[in-house]
Amino acid sequence: MISLDSYHIMVVSNYFHTIKDFINIIFVCKKYRNIIENFHYNPIPLNTKTIMYFKNIETLHLYDEFDENFGNIVCYFDDQVIDNNYLRQFYQIRVHFPVTYERSLLAKNSRFVFDNIVFSQDDRENNDLRSKQEFNNQLLDNNNVMMIPNDTKHVIKNIGGDCFKECFNVCEIVLPSTLTALNKACFSKCTRLKKINLPPLVTKLPIKGFLNCDSLSSIELPKELSSIGEYCFQYCESLSEIVIPNNVSRLDNNTFGFCSNLSIIKLPSTISYIGYSCFNNCLSLKNFVFSDSVFIDFNVFVGCESLTHVKLPSNLQVLNHLVFKNCISLSKLIIPKSVTLIGNNCFNNCTSLSMINIPINVKQIGESCFKDCLSLSSIIIPEKITNIPANCFSGCVNLVDIHFLGCIKILENSAFENCESLTTFDCLKLIVSMGDVCFTNCELLEHVELHSSITEIPCLCFRGCVKLSSIELPYKVHRIGDLAFKDCVSLKKIEIPQSVTKIENSAFYNCVNLSKVILSPNIRNLELSTFSGCSSLSSIELPSSLDQIGFQCFFRCFSLQSILIPDGVTLLETKCFAQCTSLSEVIMPEHMITFQEHCFENCSSLNQIKIPQNCFPFNENNFDKCCLVVRC
Repeated sequence: MISLDSYHIMVVSNYFHTIKDFINIIFVCKKYRNIIENFHYNPIPLNTKTIMYFKNIETLHLYDEFDENFGNIVCYFDDQVIDNNYLRQFYQIRVHFPVTYERSLLAKNSRFVFDNIVFSQDDRENNDLRSKQEFNNQLLDNNNVMMIPNDTKHVIKNIGGDCFKECFNVCEIVLPSTLTALNKACFSKCTRLKKINLPPLVTKLPIKGFLNCDSLSSIELPKELSSIGEYCFQYCESLSEIVIPNNVSRLDNNTFGFCSNLSIIKLPSTISYIGYSCFNNCLSLKNFVFSDSVFIDFNVFVGCESLTHVKLPSNLQVLNHLVFKNCISLSKLIIPKSVTLIGNNCFNNCTSLSMINIPINVKQIGESCFKDCLSLSSIIIPEKITNIPANCFSGCVNLVDIHFLGCIKILENSAFENCESLTTFDCLKLIVSMGDVCFTNCELLEHVELHSSITEIPCLCFRGCVKLSSIELPYKVHRIGDLAFKDCVSLKKIEIPQSVTKIENSAFYNCVNLSKVILSPNIRNLELSTFSGCSSLSSIELPSSLDQIGFQCFFRCFSLQSILIPDGVTLLETKCFAQCTSLSEVIMPEHMITFQEHCFENCSSLNQIKIPQNCFPFNENNFDKCCLVVRC
């Protein structure tokens, strides 16, 4: 069994917290019974009772502002009265709790030693202090250099929060070598600050420490530095180079955000975490090399317009949201094999990105991941990916070849919107669900074969597919959404299967070469502008299930020659057949029917029409610029 001698037990007792700990050790054995008497200072806070145990105390240590001081007022003013009957004398009194510089100057007893003086905002602003000798008559000299007091009697170890915030005239700050700590935003918005020395004992830089120090072009970080707070150097627009010391293990959120001139940053291999928006809009940053096993948070390089080369960590598992958004100079990137997820907007608007690999282990790519990657011409999608999320390849105007190694089941909203160069999409016949605007403005897409499980053609799905000449709708489709085939100017025919019960607004608007339409017998309404602008449509058989024809439904169908209105129709909405200039025959049902305004306006070839006597209302403007109207 190993035992401790009295000297070593005295060393251990420095870690005791209460007087009970000392009393207990006394009773362990005889050699420890005088252990308390060996102390010439108090290792724990004392009161009027516990001080009796420390018979040989010479130095009083005050650990907290509320510790018993035995009549030794730490900082007092001239009008304060001292009770000498209560006063107990000590050779020295060491104050460990934070005391402002101003308060430390008020200690008229030379026996006081302050171990934690904080230079605060009040100290800087106090006009009386500026006249004291310790300040050399003023803090700020004629060259706008701020000198922080550095003397042995009043050792400053801490700069208080917001201490020099918005000192707009300060160009240089000289800190005392004794300084160990800086507090939140202590130098923020010193917009003319160009130079500052950080003492070697400083181990942490605070949150917003140098925020908006626009003129700070360089700074040498202490070798023992271990932590840099959030937003510490954000908006330091003149900062061009930074070397991170070896003891720093993480860079927190927005540390260097908007440092527009930062072009060189040297990271130690100890870095394991890069925080949210850490290098956001560092416009001059060109190269960045990660060490292995670094976690990269969201938005890290957003807006780094000059970034051309990045080496990602070899053990990276997640390429997070918005990491490279708006990196317009990034032309290629090798993603490590270990990556399993690529986040939302990860490469959004990387307009120069022409070569990128998606590793085989990737299971998910995020929304808008490659949106507006204007230079991307081909890409391979690994087999573990089963859906293409919203806006994933939207705006990839030069994307010609997309190869799927697996089975894609779902295309979400705008997945391939504005992919102007995409000519084929072989995987489409395997898709069971499509989102709105899925292939809008895919101008070179010629033929579409849909999976039999498709139940709807979503809104704007094929709008602007100007080369699309044929499409076969699956028998399970029950809905064709708004503007689904708008401006498909090469589409010549369409057969609407019996399962379709609803064709929504402007579904075939401006399909100028659409000449043949076979409608489902189960459609009840033709909505607003369904076939408006279909100038080649010469005939169409309306189903008996129809009960109304919507606003401008056949507007400007210049080739339409005749129309039979089914018996079930009770409403013709405004301009439903307006400007059908070739329409010469309209056969109306014999029952009551409601006309809205200008139904057959400018049907200049119309020479025969039978209108039931009980139609309501009847207005002559329904047939403006028509040759003949027969009413019976």
